[in-house]
Amino acid sequence: MQSRRIKRPTVALVGRTNVGKSTLWNRLLEEDRAIVSNVPGTTRDRNYGSVTWRGSELQFVDTGGLDVGHAEELERDVVRQAEAAMKEADLVLFVTDLDTGPLPQDRTLAGALANSKKPVMLVGNKADGPKIRAGAHDPAWSKLRLGEVFPVSAKNGTGIGDMLDTILERLGLEPEAMPEPETKIALIGRPNVGKSSLVNKLCREDRVIVSPIPGTTREPQDILIDIDGRRSLLIDTVGLRRSRRVTPKLEAEGVDRTELAIRRAEVLLLIVDATERISSQDRTLAGLAERSGKAVVLVANKWDAVPGKDAKTIFARETLLRREFPFFRFAPIMFVSAKTGARVDDLLKAAREAKIRWQKEIPEKQLDSFFRRTITGAKAPPGHPYIYKMVQTGIEPPTFALTVRGKEPVPEAFVRFVENRLREKFDFVGSPIRVRGKNVTVKP
Repeated sequence: MQSRRIKRPTVALVGRTNVGKSTLWNRLLEEDRAIVSNVPGTTRDRNYGSVTWRGSELQFVDTGGLDVGHAEELERDVVRQAEAAMKEADLVLFVTDLDTGPLPQDRTLAGALANSKKPVMLVGNKADGPKIRAGAHDPAWSKLRLGEVFPVSAKNGTGIGDMLDTILERLGLEPEAMPEPETKIALIGRPNVGKSSLVNKLCREDRVIVSPIPGTTREPQDILIDIDGRRSLLIDTVGLRRSRRVTPKLEAEGVDRTELAIRRAEVLLLIVDATERISSQDRTLAGLAERSGKAVVLVANKWDAVPGKDAKTIFARETLLRREFPFFRFAPIMFVSAKTGARVDDLLKAAREAKIRWQKEIPEKQLDSFFRRTITGAKAPPGHPYIYKMVQTGIEPPTFALTVRGKEPVPEAFVRFVENRLREKFDFVGSPIRVRGKNVTVKP
């Protein structure tokens, strides 16, 4: 199986810390996905997102601040990710603070960008009013030798349209419509279960920072890849931490973004650590996934680290997961290793198949025939009220209504029976289904 990133014109946002790169990135994407904070170094990984402007689709990359003064491993990773973003970019937006004017760090970065030979646009952010906007004419900017400065306000949107027009002109783009991804997949799991490592393996590149420090990945990551000519969108997410630890504002916002990623996805890869017991954090995430009604694949990562693997080991682990997550009895279980790559490619196939079942619509005649055989079958539990018919009322997930005479509700045991027979007959592996009773009054 071949996996490759879809090549779109890429624009990287670089600059020193606290010039508003993440705020500008959010404004361009028209949604709050990157965490905005005045804490230096909040953006750690490259943060990717798509923007369609005048018929052309661009990929914008938010990066960490490049004036990091510490030599710690994580800070070096931030600089490495920003440098990698500049290397792959077709155009670099050098974001500065128009209010403060060019600082020494800006001049140093301007020199580095000039040496990179990349096309660069100088953007002066925080032009929130006419007085600050006039600062774009300050002769000090010309000393950066990057051309005119484009004043914008990520806060209120001023100048964004003009900036995008210039970006298209600089890139020489012709209007081009990009197709929607076939499958939108969110990877969810608590910290250190290997979400970022799985993303990197699926992308065939070291895209996301992989660190043993819990909570390294703070923002959802959108990654569009091509799997054998079929486009999929991967959404990497933060890991939920124990509730008593979610006290800093950034971590609390990270939890909100995990829920946002779940809402945006069609299929959820719920990832657990195969070498550890199921934790309360795992159960919390499973609860979010169950309530979402999205298609689900259970992923037991780090299978390479499980000793003495055989058929009995797999059966025991499957039994454990079914017991811990009884509401996911419909979900396939995949034992993978992000470290070795074992069975990682199978995840994409499983996700694609789960989405197909999540959107399945059963022809009316087939469903009516199934219902009549089910109601009159010998295995049907006795004592249920008279049920006229069964219809499918929706998809995503598939939803069915049982029309019942009178006011008596359909017993839960019969609902479970119908759901099980639906799964046996029509194959809903990976997708939840909903069966509900609909009471009607019949006139004599």
